[in-house]
Amino acid sequence: MTSPLPSTVPDANPWIGAGAVDLLIPAAADTTTTDPIDPPGSSPVLKTGPLTSNSDAIATSAAPVNATNSFSLSMWVKMTAVPSADQIIAQQAGTGRGSVQLKVLSTGNYSFCLTGAPAADDNGRPVSNCAAGGTVKAGTWQLVTGVWDAANQQLRLLIGTSMVPVGAVGHVVGSGDWSANGPLVLGPPPAANRFSGLVANPAMLPAVIAQGQLAQLAAFSLPFTE
Repeated sequence: MTSPLPSTVPDANPWIGAGAVDLLIPAAADTTTTDPIDPPGSSPVLKTGPLTSNSDAIATSAAPVNATNSFSLSMWVKMTAVPSADQIIAQQAGTGRGSVQLKVLSTGNYSFCLTGAPAADDNGRPVSNCAAGGTVKAGTWQLVTGVWDAANQQLRLLIGTSMVPVGAVGHVVGSGDWSANGPLVLGPPPAANRFSGLVANPAMLPAVIAQGQLAQLAAFSLPFTE
């Protein structure tokens, strides 16, 4: 796409039809930042950070996936420095319905988390699991991918095009609601600790990502199948 970015970025999946999910860029968001993510040329990228309102964040028009089933969340990420406190790069959540989070940690690592809405037998506490690892390289673009493999009951975190996880943890969808049925939000509020950095080519796939698809994302090609 060209800069400035439009207020609505259409779903890149050419086969999705009526299920298309657009990316909505609010008026307060930056639409003109470019960066040489794929040198030598520069491309438009998404810039997150403090905005004028907690509601002014880049987000999808609907929930891209049902988080109770297998899915993969992937995007290129670049930050100027390791944050002093944990920041959420991207989050899909619903009111009381669990959440998906891709985070950068103050320890200099990334984390991919899946949390369920609390149920009575959880004593009112949300049950959460996170796969953490990798090393944040400030000033460098990194492809970060979180995978929820429901069949094998495992959360995995991948960096780059390697299918060998830098972090993995066993996970079982328990009681309560794990659907996370809200939109995917980049740099979600509150504004005080909103992720401040650059994001490019965010993608959510309703399946465990394959090596070929990961390579396609790294090459800025479509990872979708008909």
